[in-house]
Amino acid sequence: MGADIHAHMEIKWDGEWLYYSPVDIGRNYHLFARMADMRRCYDIEPIAENRGIPEDASTMTRIHCEKWEGNGHSHSWLNSQEICQLFDEFKVIPSSWHKDFDFLDEFPGLYLFGNSFKGFFKYPEDAPEKLKDFRLVFWFDN
Repeated sequence: MGADIHAHMEIKWDGEWLYYSPVDIGRNYHLFARMADMRRCYDIEPIAENRGIPEDASTMTRIHCEKWEGNGHSHSWLNSQEICQLFDEFKVIPSSWHKDFDFLDEFPGLYLFGNSFKGFFKYPEDAPEKLKDFRLVFWFDN
């Protein structure tokens, strides 16, 4: 039985976390291990231990999460800097890992209001004034 990820991008807009978009990430256990120590059968250090769903998660993210009730597990999230780190690492990955990484080229949340994740930090003047941050909230099911 395999594990699938359910991922949702949230933005901090004028001080409040709002739902931005679902994120379609294919099944890749190297990525899952790096994101949240999921299926850790590789020698990969997770960016962060599982943090649970943020207390201030958006209503829409909570609705998606509640749908999975007892079948969802290993709930966590990555902040904006961790997402950029993950993206950089998996853009240059060992060829033996190169499976299901097409999502990096078509990551629905890859652009926030016309600017890339990294552009959020590099060109903050291009971001809408009320956009203060972003994060990826996710969990897995078997």
